Amino acid sequence: MKIPLRLIVDIQQSTAWRTLTWAHHDANEKGFLELVFSVFVDWFNPHGRKLSGKKESIGCIILNSLNLPPTLHHKPGYSMLFSLIPGPNPPDTSEISNIISPLVDDLLELQEGFNVFTFNHPQGRKVYVQLLPTVSYLVAMHKSVGFGSHSAFQFCAWCKADLKDLQSMKIGTKRSAFEIHEAAHSWKMAPMVTLQEKNCKESGVRWSELNFLPYQLANMHVALGVMHNWLEGVLQEHFRYQWGFQMMYKKIKG
Repeated sequence: MKIPLRLIVDIQQSTAWRTLTWAHHDANEKGFLELVFSVFVDWFNPHGRKLSGKKESIGCIILNSLNLPPTLHHKPGYSMLFSLIPGPNPPDTSEISNIISPLVDDLLELQEGFNVFTFNHPQGRKVYVQLLPTVSYLVAMHKSVGFGSHSAFQFCAWCKADLKDLQSMKIGTKRSAFEIHEAAHSWKMAPMVTLQEKNCKESGVRWSELNFLPYQLANMHVALGVMHNWLEGVLQEHFRYQWGFQMMYKKIKG
């Protein structure tokens, strides 16, 4: 099947994939394997998808191999359940760092490579692993990657749109990975919680454990998952309360 150049049907065609940097660049190394994963972070109600009734949240962190064909990326048999996050409430922004930290520690080791011995490679084959996109719905993505809430002055993870201009629906100047990392580092080094909150309110950025991964670009390696809009029918809730879009009604005098 011939695919038009501008049509992207697989993440391996994307700029993020093609520009992903690897720590190992040994010209003499041969036969190595580079594996790229996505991480999915989400919370769900163990009592079902009903909008009414008892509400509790249990979270999960799932890894999916992006080296597989797109039709297999998210099949249960090819997904790795890395962690379950106990309820009954979702973790706050400080707790999520402790939850993600073990994953980051493992990824830092895996990026250095390890040997796998198989039938075709009895002497061992070097395998390197890196993480590309974090896939979550808006609130989970902001917590995991290190962005502020939708009430921050700069609420968007991709651009510098200002909260006061939200109703105009104008796209702001694109954020750079360097600016995001600098703002995250400033938040981390702030000596008081009040200063951290002030920095996050102004920049829309807080620290995330994912910043320890040298190849991660917070302005590119995030993807908004829209699963809840389809499966739970909460599109209105996302638009009105999560994203802050409000309709302005004008009373008509009779």
